Amino acid sequence: MNEAENKVAALWGWDMDGFKSENGDFSATVPLNKILGFAEDYAKIVINCKHELILNRSNSNINSIIGTEDVAHFQIDIKRIQWRVPHVKVSDRERLKLLKHLERDKLIQMAFRNWDLYEYPLLPTSTKHSWSIKTASQLEKPRYPLSNIVRKLT
Repeated sequence: MNEAENKVAALWGWDMDGFKSENGDFSATVPLNKILGFAEDYAKIVINCKHELILNRSNSNINSIIGTEDVAHFQIDIKRIQWRVPHVKVSDRERLKLLKHLERDKLIQMAFRNWDLYEYPLLPTSTKHSWSIKTASQLEKPRYPLSNIVRKLT
């Protein structure tokens, strides 16, 4: 995370500097737009859909720890995970409108967000260089490309 995202993440309870409780308990809220790409700018309701969150955990905790001490004996115990999805209750009139919309089988567009990293580690020493980048279909069209140039200072 960059510095601005780190400050915003502190509002959710995420703190990169360490734990605040004496017994080591950690509690955080992660907004839906950080784990599901469509939630970045999707402002409509989703009706009659099953929501599922699948978490895959590694066998070791080594990627979860930041520190210089001996981390081989460190242990993380997950005690509770809550999946909170806001539910919208509408009036009977609006519910009938939504159900009629569903009966018509009209498609509801929900864009899928996908982040890809294309790395070019060995750039030539010339002053100009062309680099081809993968194109995408209309549904997955990129919103903006990001470029980063790093120069080693010796």
